[in-house]
Amino acid sequence: ATFSRRRSMISPRASAAARKFTVPTEALSNLDESEEFANFLTWLQRNFANVVRLWRRLDKDGNMLLHKHEFMRGMKQQGYRGNLERLWVLLDRDTTGNISFMEFAPEVAGELTRFK
Repeated sequence: ATFSRRRSMISPRASAAARKFTVPTEALSNLDESEEFANFLTWLQRNFANVVRLWRRLDKDGNMLLHKHEFMRGMKQQGYRGNLERLWVLLDRDTTGNISFMEFAPEVAGELTRFK
């Protein structure tokens, strides 16, 4: 099944994991970064309820990978008004210049792999 077909099969457990979107504490060493991430989470919850809904809007080609340009453009289109450069640094955990779904939402990604 494709990712889009699996969306409707997300278990309540995976949905709960989507609401627990986290970032490693070492990435939050700077107060400004912590505040930016908190602002992002508030915006995410208010506008999308969970991280999977936002990911589906950002990953338009469905390849489970966001390039920086794709992320920046998508977040602006979704109405995010925070510091996108700072947020990118927080989310691109492996500093590859791409964000995988596993980086973006590791708990949810783990739950979704059970449906393969």
